[in-house]
Amino acid sequence: LAKVGRYEDAVPVLQEGLKGKPDAAYGWNALAVSQAKVGNLQGSLDCFLKAIELSPAHATIWSNAAVAAAAGGDMEQAAAAARHALALDPEDADVAKNARLLLGGDASKFGYILPGENPSMKLFFSW
Repeated sequence: LAKVGRYEDAVPVLQEGLKGKPDAAYGWNALAVSQAKVGNLQGSLDCFLKAIELSPAHATIWSNAAVAAAAGGDMEQAAAAARHALALDPEDADVAKNARLLLGGDASKFGYILPGENPSMKLFFSW
């Protein structure tokens, strides 16, 4: 459901699925993205923290958490998460883009911010 943009419908399905597999970092990431898309930013951040706890070396989760923190107005947390994501995987295009957008000058080596360019969250990722 989340994959096709039906985030509101995806939230309860993901919550139920995670009851049976609470150690699935990818599930917590998908729930976090879905929560953010329906405007529940605190719920989203809570889910990202759980995903990070389960998979602390996964740059995509950190990058997604940075975007959610920025959307909630916590630019200090967003910057810290973006820097951490970048340190974990500087070659990931999405991580680099989000860092460039959220860190501004700190990430200028990744290029200039283009008009209309916004940070984005990645729903699915590879291991």
